[in-house]
Amino acid sequence: MPGPLADARLLVLGAHTAATQFRLHRLPAPGDYLVAHGYRIAADGGKGSNQAVAAARVGARVTFVSAVGDDEAGRSALNYLGRQGIDLRYVLVTHDYPTGLGVGFYADDGSLVGATYLGANAALTAAHFARHRGLFAGGFDAMLVSLELPLDGVLRAVDLACAAGIPPIVVNPAPADELPRVTLRYVDVLTPNEPEARLLAGLDPRENEPIADVAARVADVFDARLLVITRGAAGCYVHEGGFGRVVPCPRVHPVDVSGAGDCFSACLTAGLAAGWPSDTAVDFALRAASLSVTRPDTWTAFPTYDEVVR
Repeated sequence: MPGPLADARLLVLGAHTAATQFRLHRLPAPGDYLVAHGYRIAADGGKGSNQAVAAARVGARVTFVSAVGDDEAGRSALNYLGRQGIDLRYVLVTHDYPTGLGVGFYADDGSLVGATYLGANAALTAAHFARHRGLFAGGFDAMLVSLELPLDGVLRAVDLACAAGIPPIVVNPAPADELPRVTLRYVDVLTPNEPEARLLAGLDPRENEPIADVAARVADVFDARLLVITRGAAGCYVHEGGFGRVVPCPRVHPVDVSGAGDCFSACLTAGLAAGWPSDTAVDFALRAASLSVTRPDTWTAFPTYDEVVR
């Protein structure tokens, strides 16, 4: 495995939300009203802040672009993120919205469902990035963006990053619902999970289309040079240069899967930013994500570089 990632400079653009988590014996079905056997309120949450922390934990130099409210949840998050060495100059603190909120339901078997209220993240519109286009000129080696933000803001940010010459641009298309209706012209890397990939391919997520066919369909729609579909315990499927391959992940006993996909995308982006071959970056990201699910909670579960490679 290549050396530490201290020279990898990442721009991470995404939402921060406070987290409310319920622990259940099983996930609720429509009409269910279940009694939780565990409950937690935490500052950690949101795909953007998860990815920023995961990348910083493995040693990358991270600049985070997000928004929080001028409230206790926002201040608590910024305090923790700052202690991780993350550059917070471009995090908007707004009086107009509260800090975003995510609610997750976690079953004993490791499965989960959740929903997010954007809150302050709704301020990150195309107009916001047009006013702050200089942030993309920071000499970054990669940009990672997820979709828990206003879509017009994401598209403008991707355009400005491309114009500033930031390679690669990695998009974690979550949530994926609206993405097929727009064109991301300059995306280098896509990292959906399997249900998201099926949505991007125009398929019902419950259909049983072979993963190779799903990847080929997504590749036909989006001109990404690297498509990595994460598949939980099954590892991931990589589609690159017209060819696909299955990459298994280490076998682990999951304790908490929250943030695993974010850990994967962040560590993959860090590896690519450092100039690693895609195979090496994918393997590193799988190891990191697999280790993260063996620990409870989210930010504190993300591993360090040394933990991943030992």
